This record gives sequence, structure tokens and C-alpha cells, in this order.
Amino acid sequence: MPIRILLILFFFFTNTSFIKADWLSDFINKKENDTVKIHIDRIVIFGNEVTKDEVIRREMGTKENSILDIETLKEDIERLYNLGLFTKIDVMPLPVGENKFNIVITVEESFYLIPIPILNIKESDFSKIQVGANVLWRNFSGMNQTL
Repeated sequence: MPIRILLILFFFFTNTSFIKADWLSDFINKKENDTVKIHIDRIVIFGNEVTKDEVIRREMGTKENSILDIETLKEDIERLYNLGLFTKIDVMPLPVGENKFNIVITVEESFYLIPIPILNIKESDFSKIQVGANVLWRNFSGMNQTL
């Protein structure tokens, strides 16, 4: 828990634009003569108020305590977008040692309560118009369920 507070403070009080996924890709490409293996220590997820961490981790092929593969990370981001639960996903590597990173995933959740207007004309008679509404509740329990 204290590490989350420290990371939150770090992101609020520093300019983290240099720690984007493109920066990590550039870091790997600079050492093309060497075989660079980047170890992922932890994966930290922020911004998910409704969606549970398990849903996000379930969609990811990148795991903690493993070697980073940029292509797998790109596929992970695509899978998370395909869930339809998030409007924005940022992935930032946070260096914690030599060739050792924490991956910080920041998500913005989409709107989950969707009102649906209903208009019905009975027996093709415009004097018998029925009006109503329905509500679609996506990501009901935080596990990507629809009610």
C-alpha cells in the first residue's frame, strides 16, 4: 500500500512524459548490438475505480517477474482496449534498478450506465405511441459483466 502512495505522489509532482512506452522501446533499440533483457518486477494498475485488477491482469500476457517483450505489451494494450471498458490506457515503465522496471498501467474507465430511449407505435396508429427508457449497466460488478 505505501508503494501506491509513493507512486501517486511521484506522478503528481513530476513530469513523467519521458517515461512512456516509446521511451522504453527507444531504450531497447539503442542497444541493438547487445541483447538487452528487461526484467519486470511489478505491474501496478491505477485509475480502475470499478474494474477489478484481476480483469486487467487476466487480459495481459505480460506477467510480473518476467522478461519484457514489447510486442506482447502492445498486444496487451490492444486486448484491454477491446474489452470496451476503458477510454484511455497509458503504460509507463518505472526504473527500479539496472534493466529492472515496474510497469505502471493507468486507465480511464468509460461510462458504464447507458440510458436507452424506447419509442413504440402500436398498431401503426400514431395516437398509440408508447415512450419509455431502459438502462444498460456495463461492468456491473467490476468483472466485465452486463446487467
